[in-house]
Amino acid sequence: MVFFMGRNIVSRLYTLLIAAILLSFSVSIQAAQPTAEQMRMFSSLSPEQQQQLMQMYVGKKQGGEVESGRQLEVEDEIGVLQELQKEDKKKTKSNYRTDKTKAAQKINLEELGEDQLRKLFGDFDKYHYQEQEQEQEQEQEQEQELNYFGYDLFSSTSKTFSPAANVPAPESYLIGPDDNVLIQLYGKQNETHDLIVSRDGYLNFPAIGPVMVSGMSLADMQAMLKDKINKQLIGVKASITLGKLRSIRVFVLGEVEQPGSYTVNSLSTMTNALFASGGVKQIGSLRNIQLKRFGKVVTELDLYDLLLDGDTSGDAGLMPGDVIFVPPVGKTAGVAGEVRRPAIYEINYEKSIDALISMAGGLLPTAYKDTALVQRINSKGERTYKDINIAKEAKKVRLQNGDVLKVYSVLDKVDGVVQVQGHVNREIGASWFKGMRITDIISSADDLKPKADLSYVLIQREVKKDKSIEILGVNLVEAFANSASKANIELESGDRITVFEHSDKRAEQLEELVLELKQQATQNNPPKVVIIEGNIRSPGEYPLYKGMTLAGVISAGSNLLPRTDLDYVLIKRVDSATGEINILQTSIANNLQANQFKIMPEDTIYIFDKINDRQELLKPLVEELSGNVESSTTAPLVNIEGQVRFPGDYPYMKGMTVDDLVKAAGGYLQSAYFRDAEITRFEVEDGSKRQVANIRLNLVKQGDELEIKPYDRLFIRQIPDWNEVETVEIWGEVKFPGVYTISKNDTLYELVQRAGGLTDFADPSAAIFTRESLKEMEEEQLQRYRHQLNQVFAGKQVESAHDK
Repeated sequence: MVFFMGRNIVSRLYTLLIAAILLSFSVSIQAAQPTAEQMRMFSSLSPEQQQQLMQMYVGKKQGGEVESGRQLEVEDEIGVLQELQKEDKKKTKSNYRTDKTKAAQKINLEELGEDQLRKLFGDFDKYHYQEQEQEQEQEQEQEQELNYFGYDLFSSTSKTFSPAANVPAPESYLIGPDDNVLIQLYGKQNETHDLIVSRDGYLNFPAIGPVMVSGMSLADMQAMLKDKINKQLIGVKASITLGKLRSIRVFVLGEVEQPGSYTVNSLSTMTNALFASGGVKQIGSLRNIQLKRFGKVVTELDLYDLLLDGDTSGDAGLMPGDVIFVPPVGKTAGVAGEVRRPAIYEINYEKSIDALISMAGGLLPTAYKDTALVQRINSKGERTYKDINIAKEAKKVRLQNGDVLKVYSVLDKVDGVVQVQGHVNREIGASWFKGMRITDIISSADDLKPKADLSYVLIQREVKKDKSIEILGVNLVEAFANSASKANIELESGDRITVFEHSDKRAEQLEELVLELKQQATQNNPPKVVIIEGNIRSPGEYPLYKGMTLAGVISAGSNLLPRTDLDYVLIKRVDSATGEINILQTSIANNLQANQFKIMPEDTIYIFDKINDRQELLKPLVEELSGNVESSTTAPLVNIEGQVRFPGDYPYMKGMTVDDLVKAAGGYLQSAYFRDAEITRFEVEDGSKRQVANIRLNLVKQGDELEIKPYDRLFIRQIPDWNEVETVEIWGEVKFPGVYTISKNDTLYELVQRAGGLTDFADPSAAIFTRESLKEMEEEQLQRYRHQLNQVFAGKQVESAHDK
């Protein structure tokens, strides 16, 4: 919210002193060219201070001319500033810091004109106005964060809002024309009378006669009628209630959404009418809503009583012809920061900062009470700032229209404490002691919620030397099993421990921490972040902690998904100094190998499954590698085609063998011919690729020895005469219908015999033989016949028309 650090006048003058000292050595004041910062500071001084400073710097001759040759000494300048400070202390009793908007031409120097001032000091008001505009823009942006309090009460109201008609009428309810009175007689005489008050105010009671009731309260009418019944109807008692309430017409005017005339029932109050009109506009007052009757204000409604205290006593009932008038909003003051309800409030009888804080629900426990900032517009239309001590001055500082109070937060840093957060039973801050270890604060899995991930726990630590963030990784399974192991990390004061649950949204939970690690990276210190993609439960970016291995990255990603290819894991590694991309390949089938594979900053790990095509996952990497080729280097890509599960382009790795490339492609198909494969080798000269050799190899003997070169194309042949299994279906009147495997040259007769032969009910002459290829051929032939018939028919029509 609105918060600008004010400029203390003393610090301004000392800064100006430094600038003056730099200009003082053997330089004429007319020749000096102050900087923009000096001009900004000069223009922010009061006119009196500017005048004194100018007069003491410039000097005068008789007749008002400036002494252009006067040299300024350091002692003179110190004296200038000391005098100004003394004068400022005499004149300034408060610690307000005011942004002055006086231009240089407003300085009232009798002997010094505007042109001379600008020759001496440059266009200093230009710099001040630019700064002032920037501050105003920033203030406006921050002010937009505060909303006006109370107006959301009407944000989702129905235009037909009205009070419930079936609620009991209060005893103070005033009877009027069209009211429905129900009278139940019982005792010696049992009768029910449903009566309506007439326009002239009478109730025509058959057993008694006309009775004047208009203007009486409900309680008075009941007492009067019962008295008459007791006197005139001996032995008869009565129960008197109100039936259907009459409707009344009132006016809602002023700053409401839909001013006009509204019909409401006679139990309606001022708030009912306001809701019916759509509510109060944001420019309307919530605290001085007037109820006018016969041209006079009979009461005023303060909606803050309802909103802040739940007090409805001021919500007066309405009479026919009443006018509810909402005037424009009155004085306002805002409060932002560490309060329960930050907002802009309309102030009425509230006179102090303490009252404003009370309206905002009070301070939060995190509020810093020693210093708060009051932004205020003074009588000259200038924005001022004042620091106050809430604990000591809140009741003393008087509120003014337009004030904005900024309440600061205590510092987030906690000394001497270790914090535990995340998927734990209790998020706590434990007192730190020397030699404290993680099991001293998380003693067992009982301290954690169900489904907590014990293998991936992070410790966020501040490096005291440069205040950067360092991440440590902990495996609680190992720590719980052996408290003397390295896994039971020794903690430091200020450590923050985060425990995670097994989730596919873990990367999202760590986005802020990853961003912070990226922001503290430098040219020689790459961001300590690692990326994992593919067949992992929670792919994304993760913090890299010291000693992190491939197994640790997999734990970070909340473990592998089913059907993961454990034999082929790809790692892209970028040299932070040169930007060169290196490709590494490993296996995670062996846990020891995964635990020993060290991860570096900005590594990207690709995890593949055994079913889906790998080209989609590798496409961005392949495109990046293809675009990374320079004229003096070879492309780190190779290709494999033929009898493998996932043929295509794959990143090249130094020392890569034929077996490594086959693993990358998901392994061999059953139809692969191992005795004879072929490598086509290319080389690049002058930017063009040229085939240089074809290499035949036996995959069984040479697969794990023969190295692949960049651009190589490996082709795995199919076993000669390899045929996929072919099947046919036979159904109907055979003894064993079903699907049968066939081989080349099998006949229909042989198939029938394999199906057990025909049953006694079979009709061989009515057999149907279908084949997909024949079906397609018949369909094509039918289409041709249709086309020919359409042409013949069209020709006949043309001939017939011509003969006529």
